[in-house]
Amino acid sequence: MDAQRAERALSSRYEVRVFEDGGSVLEALANGEQDELPRVLVLDWLMPGVSGIDVCQYLRNLPDEHMASIAVLLLTVHQRSGQVAEGLAAGADDFLSKPYAQEELLARVGALVRGRELIERAERAEATLLHLLASSPDALVGVDAEGRIVYVNPEAERVLGRSSRRLEGARLPELLPELAWDWSRAKSGLPRRQGDIEIGGRTYSPLIRGTKPDGRGAYVVTLRDVTLERETAQRRLDLYAIIAHDLRTPLSAAVLRIEALLRSPLGPPAPTFAEALGKLQRNLRELVGMVNDFLEIARFEGGMYVMSDDRVSLRQIAEDAVDEFLPLADSRKLRLGLGEQKACEGYVRGDPRRLKLALSNLLGNAIKFTPEGGRVEVRVLETGDRVVVEVEDTGRGIAPERLPHVFQRYSRAVDREHEVIGSGLGLMIVRETVRAHGGDVGATSVEGQGSTFSFWLPAVEPLPSA
Repeated sequence: MDAQRAERALSSRYEVRVFEDGGSVLEALANGEQDELPRVLVLDWLMPGVSGIDVCQYLRNLPDEHMASIAVLLLTVHQRSGQVAEGLAAGADDFLSKPYAQEELLARVGALVRGRELIERAERAEATLLHLLASSPDALVGVDAEGRIVYVNPEAERVLGRSSRRLEGARLPELLPELAWDWSRAKSGLPRRQGDIEIGGRTYSPLIRGTKPDGRGAYVVTLRDVTLERETAQRRLDLYAIIAHDLRTPLSAAVLRIEALLRSPLGPPAPTFAEALGKLQRNLRELVGMVNDFLEIARFEGGMYVMSDDRVSLRQIAEDAVDEFLPLADSRKLRLGLGEQKACEGYVRGDPRRLKLALSNLLGNAIKFTPEGGRVEVRVLETGDRVVVEVEDTGRGIAPERLPHVFQRYSRAVDREHEVIGSGLGLMIVRETVRAHGGDVGATSVEGQGSTFSFWLPAVEPLPSA
């Protein structure tokens, strides 16, 4: 009677098949095709012959994952807690005490069906993801917070020369000492690019990205074979270096010759002549700067950009940069200073020389585009787990339609009326430098009032005081 009652309750929504005993259930499952397997088995604890719990235990011990994953609802008698506990321990997914209401049976079976559908969807998504990872032309290595390998794709097995069984559990920094660093610095979001490494006579470019929202505990290391790209880039960079040398030598000589004329032992030149020489000297220095910009971009694009990984105070870098630019700001009658609001040391990891060049690019631009009597201020702030550097000026500002493009190649932030000499690469160099350190850039501006250019980097904890 129980079987017919359950069939009547379920047949309105599902295709139902009734068996008289547990043995018949197992026989039908063994002889059925995979696409004929049920999503849910409703088993009575007290079935003749093989009991419901015996069927459940048998299914859960099968090596066939499709059979073992069938959802099981056990019918028990009068909410006997012992039966419930034993049934769940045997692998039942849910239980229902007799006598039961048909609506409750429908609800519990429906929940199991939906749960099974969600699991199947997740399994299909996982299979697709694993297929994509296995098909990747790059070596992919999953690493935990201690640097231990938890996953490798076939390309990583080939590159590292070991099977996944031998690699999983090993510490990646021991296999590749170049990647021995503090893994907690790999925040999710923007990737952390490391310098090139050599593996088996080939050149690889590592990229580390945190995959969890809090940036802790799970990282993906991508190893891309860039051997051919680096060889091509080196040849191109060698050519650029030759051209740059041939350009800078006469330009630098001309700058020195002008300085000699301005400091002639015969006395200073006439004011108008001195002014003309000063303008020529500034233009020649701008040309030397443009040559340097082109070389810097060539290094970025060729992957030849090598950075140190030091503990750096952005506050100290800002102070040094402001000191160096004070004479230029004074000559243009500008007020240049370091803001004191919420002052901090702003410790980060990176290359101090490159970071100073990035800030100098922003400072140079601010001074260049701020009219006489204006103000330029540098601020170093800590916001959460970031250190932010801002350079604010009271210049002419940037048109809204130009602002989204100012960090792009050859972009100029001014109109033709106010055009000044330059390569149009300075802000792009700032962006690439900052992103290579795991941060990003930004800019805001109001026409006629000024602009604020900024960049942020992941903060590191200050060293404990002695």
